[in-house]
Amino acid sequence: MTARRRASTPVGARHLVAHVSVPNSPPLLLTKLAPPTLRPGTVERSRILDLLQPDPKRRIVSVIAPPGYGKTTLLAQLAGKATCARRPVAWLTLDDLDNDPAMLLAYLAAAFDPLLPLAASHRGPLSGLVTPVVDRAVARFASRLESLEKPALLVLDNVDRLVDQTCLDVVSGLIDHLPPGVCVALAGRAEPDLPFARFRAQGNLLEIRQDVLALDEGETTAMAAAAGCELEPRELRRLVDRTEGWPAAIYLATLAALDEPSARSRLVDVSGADPYIADYLRSEFARRITVEDMAVLTRTSILESIPCALADALAGPGAGERLWTLARDQRLISRRGRVGRAVRYHPLLRDFLLAELEHREPGATKTLHGAAATWHRSIGQHQRAVDHAIKSGDGRIVAAAVTAGARDAAPVTVDRWLLAIDDSTYRQYPPVAVVAAWRHLLSGRAEEAERLADIAEQATFVDRPTDGSASFVSQVARLRAVMGRHGAHAVFADAVLATSSETARSPWYGAALWLLGEAYLLLGDTAAGDAALRDAASAPSRDRLCATIALAGRACLRIDEGDWGTADALMGESRREAVAWSGEAPVAFLRVYAVDARVAILLGDVQRARDDLVRAQAIAPLTSHASPWLSVDGLLQLAQAYLSLSEIRNAQEALRRAEQIVRRRPNLGTLGAKLIFLRGQIAAAASTLVGSSVLTPAELRVVPYLPTHLSFQDIADRLTISRNTVKTHAMSIYSKLWASSRDEAVRRAVELGLLAPNPVLEAEQHGAHAVLLQLDDGFAQVHQRSGPLVGRH
Repeated sequence: MTARRRASTPVGARHLVAHVSVPNSPPLLLTKLAPPTLRPGTVERSRILDLLQPDPKRRIVSVIAPPGYGKTTLLAQLAGKATCARRPVAWLTLDDLDNDPAMLLAYLAAAFDPLLPLAASHRGPLSGLVTPVVDRAVARFASRLESLEKPALLVLDNVDRLVDQTCLDVVSGLIDHLPPGVCVALAGRAEPDLPFARFRAQGNLLEIRQDVLALDEGETTAMAAAAGCELEPRELRRLVDRTEGWPAAIYLATLAALDEPSARSRLVDVSGADPYIADYLRSEFARRITVEDMAVLTRTSILESIPCALADALAGPGAGERLWTLARDQRLISRRGRVGRAVRYHPLLRDFLLAELEHREPGATKTLHGAAATWHRSIGQHQRAVDHAIKSGDGRIVAAAVTAGARDAAPVTVDRWLLAIDDSTYRQYPPVAVVAAWRHLLSGRAEEAERLADIAEQATFVDRPTDGSASFVSQVARLRAVMGRHGAHAVFADAVLATSSETARSPWYGAALWLLGEAYLLLGDTAAGDAALRDAASAPSRDRLCATIALAGRACLRIDEGDWGTADALMGESRREAVAWSGEAPVAFLRVYAVDARVAILLGDVQRARDDLVRAQAIAPLTSHASPWLSVDGLLQLAQAYLSLSEIRNAQEALRRAEQIVRRRPNLGTLGAKLIFLRGQIAAAASTLVGSSVLTPAELRVVPYLPTHLSFQDIADRLTISRNTVKTHAMSIYSKLWASSRDEAVRRAVELGLLAPNPVLEAEQHGAHAVLLQLDDGFAQVHQRSGPLVGRH
């Protein structure tokens, strides 16, 4: 009686239609019952075979990997080793026709028949065991295998071709009922619907996946040599990297290099679009994919890592879910993440899909990159948005993406982005001109900043900029305020406009407040300026750059008031932010390091001061008329710091740079008066300190203690040095400051900025009563009769 064939059987079916009659059944193909013959030069996978040594605890081995990873070759080598060890091997290569329980059982029986001892032959061959009930057939099948005299190996190759549930039940039941000592090796391109979770939980399963099957450099060298191709070290490393150890691709690439001399150069940059590899992928991958799935794959191949949500935007609703399912079945596509699901293509598969995309949809690549840029920008992934926008070739998309992403990108990244923008794009999307002008002025590229500022000021733009500004008008107002091209009053007007335009939730509210605070200071309103800077540093939409500068600005005000402790606290946070800044130090940070150096000098922290001055020196050349008040203020603070160290030449150089900027931007409010005053201080110091040396670091440690009541011995105890060393340093300080006493040395140190103003000495100048107490060193210290001794410890 002939068995009725079915393409599939409903889940839960447990009955065969009839007993298989061998004479009327389709003939069994003997080639399915034998391992393939290994071709000469096949690389032995000893590294993996060592993992597959018989282990009674792990009697199930699964080898799941994409096509071309050598699964069948590995199992053939495993079977060969088993045969050499006199271990019986039953081999069955499955195909679509085996989705018939009767046929499957017939083949399994035929595979095991030769392994049975002659003593069991009186019970008949296993091929006669097929009965109408699957469970009973499997049980009888397994019971006959009890007569195996030696541990055996059953290999089921292409097991993923089984999709019929009853056939899968046959394999699962057989594995469960196999006698001890029988190991099962399963190979396929995808994991079959077998109870692998249970096998893992029982500790019976050893899994070999594509990362293990991938060839290493030694195996790649051996494969290429077997094909007749000797690889140079650079070629070897690049070939393994590009193919990710995919054996079929490595073999085909070496064949191409041998067949075509011109293809040899492509070994270092092998591509999935190369003819040999493309033909292989077309045959072994593409022909198994539906037209709809292929469209999803090609349209998403523009990405290296594909979020499933983005797949919907590129290939239509449901594309992401379809892609996630494909990644389960096609091992050249791997899943990434569980919550934010994404997939990744093997690099060579991606090359192939990109070529197919251009063939199927010419010109679609740029359009898809534009869609990807818009999607990434919508979720705040600005760097990826810009990269895709540049590939789209659409200037407006590029400009919008750069405008949105520049605020959080490293300066070097922004510079790279700006290379992709030309003047026509600046005029087409002027908000990006504002972004570029900021970048150029902070980098000291004054002329380019001026040119782009002109483009922005002459433009009209009604849409809201993608950087989150309330309007283009507000965005330009902030740029005008920092560039100060029309004087301090114009800076104030622009700052007011920006502040009134941005809400507290705007990412630019803090920047607007900072500019308002600076404008108040330029006009001499220190109270209002301090309040605005305080608000800028703590704004809900705090801008890291502007908050850092605002803190330094508030520290300057505290220094002017003589409150060095508060100044130090403010600079602690400001300096930490500046040092942690991820990009190049912009012009704005000149003030931060210069002010912090002044504080550090006063506190005797010479190393910190020197570090600050090194950073400040690197920034000073970036100052220019493009950011006039910001540059001039930073340079004046730097000059003051150098003056505190008696480094007159450096102070003069900083002052000279500030004067050059003021000549081009003369109306800078209070900064003009500060420059004139500092010029006088530096001139006086230059005439006073002619021929003298600057104070040494050791001497600078002593200076803060001079205004105190501490004796030389007390100072020595605090500095853990000897009294004689303190006295030597003190006498050197007096000499270098042209002072004849401790009192006069303190006065000169205050004049030079080495010390904060001393209230006692100032009171004496106004007729306050003071007395001089002679200390055992023979030097004087001032104190007031009515109060405690004044000074900093």
